[in-house]
Amino acid sequence: MKHRLSILLFLLGTLFSYSQNLNFPSNVKAGKCYTKTFEYDKKFEWLEVDCEELRNSHKISCSAITAEQNRLKLLAYKEKLNNLGYNFTNEEEYSESFISAHHKYLKVQEKAKRKALRLERKKARKSK
Repeated sequence: MKHRLSILLFLLGTLFSYSQNLNFPSNVKAGKCYTKTFEYDKKFEWLEVDCEELRNSHKISCSAITAEQNRLKLLAYKEKLNNLGYNFTNEEEYSESFISAHHKYLKVQEKAKRKALRLERKKARKSK
């Protein structure tokens, strides 16, 4: 019994140590700067950027109207995902749970596209 318990604990520890953390880039290099990129039709990514450029971009922010429009668009998208049953916390703008929900939503959309394409091909074969 002790051996089974220790094996189970070892496997759980291994599982947690290999779990994916989306709050940080996977291959971080010392002295490099990274920024999050989010597009509604693509997976969440980290991009390496010039650190000086990143510092300057924080000094010169985009117009208040554009920033507010982007914020409202993101809130509407989050509400859409919540209504579809993807549960996540709304505490951060790009929380790990939101990113995970976004990736799951994209997978479902890709699966639906493939299914529609298969049905279309099947109808085309039948009509011949």
